[in-house]
Amino acid sequence: MQHLPNTLQLFFNDLAAIPEVEALLLAGSQTAATTDQHSDYDVYVYSSQPVPEASRRAVFEKHGAKMEVSNTFWELEDDGHIGSAPIELIYRSWDWLEHEMERTVVRCEPWIGFTTCFWDNFIRSRILFDRTGRARALQEKYSVPYPEALKNNIIQKNLPLLRAQMPNYLDQVKKAIQRDDVVSINHRIAAFLASYFDVLFAINHLPHPGEKKLVRIVKERCQQVPAHFEEDIRAITLLNAPLEQVPFHLERMTDEIEGMVEG
Repeated sequence: MQHLPNTLQLFFNDLAAIPEVEALLLAGSQTAATTDQHSDYDVYVYSSQPVPEASRRAVFEKHGAKMEVSNTFWELEDDGHIGSAPIELIYRSWDWLEHEMERTVVRCEPWIGFTTCFWDNFIRSRILFDRTGRARALQEKYSVPYPEALKNNIIQKNLPLLRAQMPNYLDQVKKAIQRDDVVSINHRIAAFLASYFDVLFAINHLPHPGEKKLVRIVKERCQQVPAHFEEDIRAITLLNAPLEQVPFHLERMTDEIEGMVEG
């Protein structure tokens, strides 16, 4: 647990002493070279059996942590601060993890947007504690080249939704603009971007890094980038363009990424 603030090292030592805790993995921007002054600590707690809430609370109390315990809005989480450090503890089972890795890396099953985020999250995680070596073994198992079948399946599922098939996001945005339905405009643009980025990262054979700092990550990591990528993204997300011009930028984004797929 080197290179962590001392308060966090001591906290993680005590968390790792809970018998049910089998591995602690640090993920998110802290391990992706995208950290900034707003970044928190995302720590995944892996186990075969649930980690008792009473044991977690005892560790929090010992370290004076201000935590919301057992939040279940997304996954089971404890969220708060250790000293001045913002932290999220996310609890996952090994069975869940292996199911997700098999679904993505072996069976190559696509989602509508964010298909490979769990894969990216896990293989980029930094192991802080690994009681049995299982975390290291699974990281090695799934640190493999991007499967070509996965790339093709993601493109096949997501690319038609941009424009080619009904109901597609571009038509939905146009209708929302005609209705002056600003909530629907934003909702459908967000859906467009979810599929767009899934395709873009698949074209580049890169696991999807999640929701944050995507423009920066694309510019830094992707070999293939649409010609008007940043201009179009800024136009539709910051609404720097008049509403009637938003479809133009969505059309151009679709043209360029379809051209990349077609080679």
